[in-house]
Amino acid sequence: MNKFAFTKTAFYLSIAVTVFAAWCKLTHQIYGETLLIIGFSFSLLFIVLALMEVFSAKHLERSEKIMWLVGFLFITAITGFVYVISGRKRIVEKEARNSRLSY
Repeated sequence: MNKFAFTKTAFYLSIAVTVFAAWCKLTHQIYGETLLIIGFSFSLLFIVLALMEVFSAKHLERSEKIMWLVGFLFITAITGFVYVISGRKRIVEKEARNSRLSY
């Protein structure tokens, strides 16, 4: 397992747990609040891991890093989907390619 695999896992867990927790709250099931806290914790973990990937990328310009930061802070769900589907692949692959060339 590579070091960036936790980012995707945290994103998918945050979505799944938050949706299930919302269903539990709507149907007045027990542990709904606890599941919401867990879901938001996974969401926070995803944001931190994704921002670490973005800010450690040397090939991204400062303006693009700021764009990702603002997106993650204000519209997390939409930015998360865009990051996992398209942005992350570009960022991680270029970093992996650059690290292989530096050896």
